[in-house]
Amino acid sequence: MDNALTMEYAFHRFLRRVAEGTGDAAMIEAMVGRIMGQKRSEAAYLWDPSSNLLEEMKQLSRVTASRGKQLVIPDAADNLRICESKIRECIEAIEKVIRDSGLEVSGNSAYTKSDIPALARDGRFSTWSERSWRPSRLISPRKRI
Repeated sequence: MDNALTMEYAFHRFLRRVAEGTGDAAMIEAMVGRIMGQKRSEAAYLWDPSSNLLEEMKQLSRVTASRGKQLVIPDAADNLRICESKIRECIEAIEKVIRDSGLEVSGNSAYTKSDIPALARDGRFSTWSERSWRPSRLISPRKRI
């Protein structure tokens, strides 16, 4: 039995009572944040995330209904923040080593073109799967005559 229409009706009724500053609004924002964290950069800004949120909820409902079990979603936000922080620290360390070496990064390197340091600083980790992770190419100093 497909309960998509019932889910849509209930979801739209729920959205009508969501108001800024309420627990319902906080729950919606948390769900949108989780979903957006999994999206690629071309979907990084949604004008109306409710349709995406509804589709995700319907898919979860289908999966849990087929298994006959309660869905448990662990809150991994703290672990994710710790990982992101460690990644930022590593990239900052790499940047410092490059600066301290006196060498410059080639403008044609995948590292430069992907702008991995800026992505890390901005917290745009979901776009990393689209970037090249080849090693940075440094311009070697020319031999002095």
